[in-house]
Amino acid sequence: RRLTAPGFSESAMQGHLPSVCGVVENMLAQVERKVAEGAIVNFSDLMRRFNADVISKLAFGQDFGSLHQDSPDLADLAMYLDGVYTRMLAPVRYWKVPGLARVFDSGDAAVARLQRKVFALLDGPSPPAAATLLAKLAAAEGGKLSREEVADNLITLFIAGTDTSSHTTAWALYHLSRHPEVQRRIAAEARALPSGL
Repeated sequence: RRLTAPGFSESAMQGHLPSVCGVVENMLAQVERKVAEGAIVNFSDLMRRFNADVISKLAFGQDFGSLHQDSPDLADLAMYLDGVYTRMLAPVRYWKVPGLARVFDSGDAAVARLQRKVFALLDGPSPPAAATLLAKLAAAEGGKLSREEVADNLITLFIAGTDTSSHTTAWALYHLSRHPEVQRRIAAEARALPSGL
């Protein structure tokens, strides 16, 4: 947490606001389109895609476009989490036997693909923008973190932020949907915020 803290300071958060607002606008457009079509909006899936786009924008400086298309990164996230759950429930530690993990789950392969993506961003033709978490982590500790440590920290952030935050937000929206009076109070509070927030 200490390494990623600079990316979440008050000034950093103010700098992230335009990017987050852009992803929020994309998400709201998706909801409005589906409602206009008479389609059911799956908020569990939508929040997972939304959080993935917010995190990718802030961490890597690019929107993975998960709200508009299937994302191989989200597929890898799901594969990794399935592997974790499989390992948690396994009666034996099969993943400790060389080569056996890939027989029972795809978690290691999913993490390897995510690492390759982060490495490509680190080694890309242009360095990551200074405001991204990728750049802040790469510079953390005076640049003493290895590429693997930077990648692992960002992958952890991506997995934890996408999975946990999406479930929490989806449940919060569900409970709000059952309490219109609370929705009205929240909407009034949001309208009272200064312009740009």
